[in-house]
Amino acid sequence: MLIFLITVLVSVYYFSNSEPLSSNSLVVEKGKMDLINWDMEANGNIKLDGNWEFYWDQLIKPGDFELPEVQLTGYYPAPLYWTRYDELNLPSKGCATYRLVVYTPKIYKNLSIKTSEIYTEYSLYINGEKIYSHGSFEEQGI
Repeated sequence: MLIFLITVLVSVYYFSNSEPLSSNSLVVEKGKMDLINWDMEANGNIKLDGNWEFYWDQLIKPGDFELPEVQLTGYYPAPLYWTRYDELNLPSKGCATYRLVVYTPKIYKNLSIKTSEIYTEYSLYINGEKIYSHGSFEEQGI
């Protein structure tokens, strides 16, 4: 089993089913998505929508999630502006870390990720490696 860890730093279910999976049945639950039974060649791309791990007011590098000072705020829907997380009542300005763990079969050695334009500063990590950075995060090494 190959695990892709996607961490997005932003300034601004496991399931197993004997029935064929559809893209509508694939959602992120509690920061995890299981693609072990997903045939990417036959079924194509999937969206990474659902409840991602969310860490408000924390910019966490991939290796630091086990530190005691790192506190999970909760699981919240992405994509969605954090100002729309009603129970948190967050301001529009601030910083946060979103994290998603994706389980894939080993047969897929090369996968890609496509994002719509993100209108804020961010760094994108996959498997602990920074893939892209935009804004002052790049200068700060975050």
